[in-house]
Amino acid sequence: MAIFDTLTAATALETAGFTPKQAKAAAAQLHAAAEAGRGELATKTDLDITKADLRAEIASVKVWTLSWTAVIGGLIVAAIKLIP
Repeated sequence: MAIFDTLTAATALETAGFTPKQAKAAAAQLHAAAEAGRGELATKTDLDITKADLRAEIASVKVWTLSWTAVIGGLIVAAIKLIP
């Protein structure tokens, strides 16, 4: 994960016309904002785990759907045979 370099940010802000005090404050706020969202970011491993879970769930739903399709088909056949 990339690290936010506050010194580089403050220097760039000073070069752009901020006072040193403004640049340090702005860089500190940018750093805080970057850190705040870090816990909510997903890694590739997180995504791979989620994909595997979803694939397993989809496979389970497919089996369930096919099972119920067979049951309903059997009920339809039985109902047709019972009709005189």
